[in-house]
Amino acid sequence: PGLRSQIIDVPVCNNENAIQMGYFSMQPSEDFEYTYTFLEIKVVVNGTIVVRDDQGKKYVGEAGDVFIFTPETSVIFDGTSDGEAIYTAHRLPETSFM
Repeated sequence: PGLRSQIIDVPVCNNENAIQMGYFSMQPSEDFEYTYTFLEIKVVVNGTIVVRDDQGKKYVGEAGDVFIFTPETSVIFDGTSDGEAIYTAHRLPETSFM
């Protein structure tokens, strides 16, 4: 049925040292590939979020687990994911996420 995922950014500041916090959720749907160009820390708060790295290694995050994504990291959010997370990201606000 296509990608089923939501994200909301909450700007904390908007200068050159910008930091964002936000909410991310994903429901069972299709895989979602993403390349991080910034540092992001994502904490799973409900359900399960499954991530694969560029080597195909699978990481399963459940409530309380933490994912740390560093710049130039490519991952695939697995379509079997069904969970929610909060995150902090070292970047400017993404207007399409607000």
